[in-house]
Amino acid sequence: SALQQYETQKEENLSLARDICMSVEYCAATGLCGAQCMTFSLQHVLSICPEEHRSWIKSWLDLFMESSVLLKNN
Repeated sequence: SALQQYETQKEENLSLARDICMSVEYCAATGLCGAQCMTFSLQHVLSICPEEHRSWIKSWLDLFMESSVLLKNN
């Protein structure tokens, strides 16, 4: 049914979002490329994640965007 398909897709999206979040610290250590990749990815994760995770994601997103600006200016 359509409801089952929606729930399956929602679960798959949350699983992918969790995988992205688990790679945040690794990408933080890879310089500009990692910061840009995570900035793009976390913006999408933010749109699907549960409310209780948004402040954590926003703090990393802010850090990556700040890092990107600093690295580009050097």
